[in-house]
Amino acid sequence: MNSTTKVTKNNFEGANFLLVSWVDMVANFSLPEDKNIEIFTLLGIQYKENTRHYHNWDHIKAMIKGLDNYPEEINDRLSIELAIWFHDAIYVPLRKDNESRSAKFFHEQLSHYLPIERTGKVMSYIEATKNHSKTIDKDLQVLLDLDLAILGQSKAVYQNYANQVREEFGYVPNFLYKRGRKLVLKSFLDRPVIYQTSVFREELEEQARENIREELESL
Repeated sequence: MNSTTKVTKNNFEGANFLLVSWVDMVANFSLPEDKNIEIFTLLGIQYKENTRHYHNWDHIKAMIKGLDNYPEEINDRLSIELAIWFHDAIYVPLRKDNESRSAKFFHEQLSHYLPIERTGKVMSYIEATKNHSKTIDKDLQVLLDLDLAILGQSKAVYQNYANQVREEFGYVPNFLYKRGRKLVLKSFLDRPVIYQTSVFREELEEQARENIREELESL
């Protein structure tokens, strides 16, 4: 993969879309071609694990496409993109340190090729996807809203997402899963707003709350 290759993401789907997106992104900094290939391959191995039913390549693709379509000004797109690629690089259901381990994985792979300030920012962005706490950082708001965009999709899409999450916790007894899932869902409903940017609130907030309430009623 030559980072100087001129390509257009909109012409590609699936794995090709991801590959082209990756090439476009790393063209923004000096990454040796062999390392470029190595990191993309490692990410692919992680996101294509057969235990991942939702937190996989499709989730990353959806977030990147959402960022491409985001209509408002973004100050540091590269940091958002890097955080998207790495935020679920390590994902083991029931573990509480997936985000910190993903941030560490990012640091191990790319800290030698990025300024210290950006490395630290991206690591903090990745770790912020654990709790989706309120922030005044506009770029981080976009990242967090993209990560939660699935909550405000159509009922059919949301139901498929809920089923996929349950599959990822397939080894957890039903009564325990329902208990934990209810806590997560209620925590979103208890927030003044789920989405931190005006664009996402206007487009997705109402549907997200309706979807979450319906899932809670089904548990």
